[in-house]
Amino acid sequence: MNFLGIGPLELVLFILIALVVLGPDDIVKFSKKLGGWMRNVRKSDTWENVVKMSDEVRKIPQNLMDETGIDDIKKDLTKTGKEIKKDFVDIEEFNKELNRTKLDIEKNFADKKIYKPDLEEPTKKDPEETK
Repeated sequence: MNFLGIGPLELVLFILIALVVLGPDDIVKFSKKLGGWMRNVRKSDTWENVVKMSDEVRKIPQNLMDETGIDDIKKDLTKTGKEIKKDFVDIEEFNKELNRTKLDIEKNFADKKIYKPDLEEPTKKDPEETK
């Protein structure tokens, strides 16, 4: 709970100080006057204008985002990011499957003692070496 930047402990401390300064009889009169003043302020046109302006100022960032379309751009970027992440996961799964297949092939070659060709590209020989 926070009212006008005053927390519960600060409010209790304020009430205790007011009780000591004003005394038990005057604090009741003061509370009635304060309550009446606050009621008059809340019912005034000035207070309504302050509340409206406060609401408008609070809504400025959202209004700017709505007018510029930033919210739509953010949604599109989030969607694209999720799609890219999914593609990376798919690529990782494909890579794992490819490695499993490679290991299976190597195992089959090793079990059957079949010649395993070197899968790297042969290097080009210099024409002068063949002479």
